[in-house]
Amino acid sequence: MLSDVSTCKEETIVSICKEETRDQSRVVGRRASTACRKEAPVDIFGVRSRDRFVTSATCLSTATLLQNSAMTGAENDAPRSTYQQHLGHPPLLPPQFVQEVTVEMQFSPEEKVGVVVSKGLLVIKVEQQSAINKLFLCDFVTHVNGKAVESKKLFYVMLHSIRKGGNAPFTVTVRRPIWNTPTNTLPNGYDRPHGYQYFTGLFVLYPASSLGIGIKAYNSKVYVSHTEQNSLSASASYIGDCIVDVGGVPVTGTAECSELLVAGLTKNNFVTFTIERAVDDNAVRAVRIALLAEKTQVIDPPMARDCMEIGVAETERFQQHSQNAITAKSIYRVKASKLGKNVSVSELSSESAIGADPYNPMMMQKVPGNMERRAQRATRPKAHQ
Repeated sequence: MLSDVSTCKEETIVSICKEETRDQSRVVGRRASTACRKEAPVDIFGVRSRDRFVTSATCLSTATLLQNSAMTGAENDAPRSTYQQHLGHPPLLPPQFVQEVTVEMQFSPEEKVGVVVSKGLLVIKVEQQSAINKLFLCDFVTHVNGKAVESKKLFYVMLHSIRKGGNAPFTVTVRRPIWNTPTNTLPNGYDRPHGYQYFTGLFVLYPASSLGIGIKAYNSKVYVSHTEQNSLSASASYIGDCIVDVGGVPVTGTAECSELLVAGLTKNNFVTFTIERAVDDNAVRAVRIALLAEKTQVIDPPMARDCMEIGVAETERFQQHSQNAITAKSIYRVKASKLGKNVSVSELSSESAIGADPYNPMMMQKVPGNMERRAQRATRPKAHQ
């Protein structure tokens, strides 16, 4: 008889737990867990049954799962990106690495805006042939004509209204990162050779950005061997710069250097590092030797970004002509043409910017001209016949 009563209580407890699982509610979960605690059966001999204890534990864990699922749902509702929570640069970026700059610009007739900003009002693209070409990548737009900019939409509305209102000059205030800051702080025990200057470099991660840096190790030093156009490395480093430390941690190999750079950008969206830059002839010669030592050519080097943009624009133009079904002209002359008919001069001229790979001006060498070559030949000792 006692065993029948105990079995009924166990079935009641299990049924309560099943109802709690179906209902998926916090209140029902708490009530069910309370009921399970109250009805956790005790034997007439004062000893708890193992099965009944497991049943009670199951009820408690079900209520805990309901609470955890509610907390997980609240976490999923939170914004996933840091750029959605605030405007501008990363919040932990020290203020000494940012300067406020006000630039004056002016729209030409029928000129497009030529700038793309992110939701956090960071400049992520600037067209060279536009009025906004005085802005740089990663600039944080704060004011236009002295009026605060609070959203991406408001920024574009301001620019379009200025462009429609005429060609009057206007000002844009930005907070611009300081990519290189002179420094004398070096790791303990680091040998400071003659002919070098030291800077604190800065990489700031922003939407649609890439690190774009190539490094190599030589004599326990890490040198910058390649930088890509419009990348983080092109703003803060030159080819031939030596990375002394990353975030205060000395580096002597490429593996640890790349790990520290990626870890800092992943954690804080920015990272600082110390640069050793050659400034005199002997130091430049030593850096050039380090870059050329055991240099391996890239099998498939990346194409410059401006070349890819030109290719995309030409492809779109070809596709538009093919859709319009333009009849191709024959290369043969059909009839004799009069002089002057085939020559036309455009009334308006336009300038096209030609991009170049990032380079270090200290690494460039002067190419001797014809007069200098003749002087060098004249001063060479003639071979004895």
